[in-house]
Amino acid sequence: EAIASYRNAIRIDNAHADALLELGISYNDLRKYEKSIILFEKVLKLDPKSASCHYNLGIAYKAKNKLYESYSSYKRALEINPHYAEAWNGIGSVYKEMGKLDEAISAHNKALEINPYYSEAHNNLGIIFDDNGRLEDAIIHYNKALRSSPDFAEAYNSLGVTHSKQCKTDKAISHYKAAIDLNPNYAEAYNNLGVAYVNQNMFDEAIEQYKMAIEINPHYAEAHNNLGITYTKKAKFTLAIAHYKQAIKINPGYAAAYYNIGITYTKKKMYDPAIDSLKKTIELNPDDESAHYNLGIVYSKKRMYDDAILEYQKVIDANPGLPSVHYNLGIAYREKGMLLQARREVYLYKKLNSRT
Repeated sequence: EAIASYRNAIRIDNAHADALLELGISYNDLRKYEKSIILFEKVLKLDPKSASCHYNLGIAYKAKNKLYESYSSYKRALEINPHYAEAWNGIGSVYKEMGKLDEAISAHNKALEINPYYSEAHNNLGIIFDDNGRLEDAIIHYNKALRSSPDFAEAYNSLGVTHSKQCKTDKAISHYKAAIDLNPNYAEAYNNLGVAYVNQNMFDEAIEQYKMAIEINPHYAEAHNNLGITYTKKAKFTLAIAHYKQAIKINPGYAAAYYNIGITYTKKKMYDPAIDSLKKTIELNPDDESAHYNLGIVYSKKRMYDDAILEYQKVIDANPGLPSVHYNLGIAYREKGMLLQARREVYLYKKLNSRT
């Protein structure tokens, strides 16, 4: 209805900057960012000093992962209005994505100087602290966000994430449920609740939460991957593989999904696709020790001992203190008749195992 009204105003006067801006904001709310960007650019031709337009254009560009364009839009909004708290918060979120954490913290703090009760800035600042291990500082800001906005579902979800890191799973579950009560379409909270249930070995309950997340957002790659993990734990390998494949289809660079499908193929004794999947994991993340190790396991199962030895040795070069890797390397050497090397690895295995 609002969109229809703004469109009508634009039909009457195509140079109606306010109607164009409001229509663009409505498209932002609907996540139709290509349309909103076109409208915001039209507004700026009519009114180049519209701080609100620059700000909302920053939102659209960030959603499209165009970080430099987003940064430039927020920066222009702040040049026009240095007291624009929302723009400080927005540019802080861009700094975080760019890995400029000091600048991000400074920007969010600037937003809070302007408006100490700005819940979203408190939540964003808490997320940065959480990501950097400052869990108590994160909780302080989440609670400040909730004191200002008791119905702020995102802050409850953020609290749940931090309590999960503190191994306070019951608290985490309570906060995720609060977030879902406030926003029944909150896919991320359903996904996080599923992870918490898995941590309590409540696999059926976790599956229901992941399914809810996917129902809300069918393109939620992480939820598909997590559902696959849970089906693997229940030995429902065919279902697991289907969801890993869906996660990879959504995000072709999703190394964890390739790794998980590789492990599941191994459990089904489908060694060739397991090798392909683990190789893809390593292509995306060459330092993944688990992928190298499990690729070695699969090569050993196929009696490809030279390849297995190479993979085990890569793990040992990066981390020589893993007993199981020495043990399996010893077996591979023994199968090749390299008994001296095999005895050395068994010795190292026993020595390391006695310390653990």
